Amino acid sequence: MRELGKRSWPDSSGEWKPARTLVVSNHGSLPPRPDEVRVKTPLDMIVQLEGAQPISKVVLAGAFANRELASFVLETYPWVGVELPS
Repeated sequence: MRELGKRSWPDSSGEWKPARTLVVSNHGSLPPRPDEVRVKTPLDMIVQLEGAQPISKVVLAGAFANRELASFVLETYPWVGVELPS
């Protein structure tokens, strides 16, 4: 039986993990959705971005919603999209 969240390659040669959204916020009142990871510090953000689970987008919220941190993410991890609240 496959683990939840994993999908098989069409030829059953292995498994891949779908990319997730990483939310960086000092507010953690809502539970994360199945396709997202939530962290409370920029250091935890880096750990997640360097980890095995692929991240497709970083959402910077709360005290972390600033252009300096967004620029750091874009320069260091150019394959990751960054979203700031409007």
